[in-house]
Amino acid sequence: MKNRECLILATLILSIGLAGQVSSQTPSHGVVYGSDRGIQEAQWEIEQLPRRLPQYRGKNKLFKRKGFYVSVILFPTKQDANNALQIIENEYKRGSFVRPLSDWCPNWKNPEKKEKIESGIPYFDCGI
Repeated sequence: MKNRECLILATLILSIGLAGQVSSQTPSHGVVYGSDRGIQEAQWEIEQLPRRLPQYRGKNKLFKRKGFYVSVILFPTKQDANNALQIIENEYKRGSFVRPLSDWCPNWKNPEKKEKIESGIPYFDCGI
């Protein structure tokens, strides 16, 4: 292989490897885009997101907080969440906002113990 081909190949391999690390990063911020009293209505919010904003497919999660089921799109950094906020707000027009997950949902610091299921629908219990 010529030097140029080796450089391109090395860059490609590194890019693929780093992409996996970025996508597996634990989310630290979320954009809140909906809330409902009932879990069935909240599930509808979660299910419609891929149709309305396909670029966020698989990034949303349902949280239970202060008696509401809250629809949140998760992001690895505050900057990523802020960058997406206007796109999300333009689609939903409900006053979407960015929140740091560990402050907004105290149980987020220990997520493996707070996943619950109600009526067959998974959600994350914030404990408040």
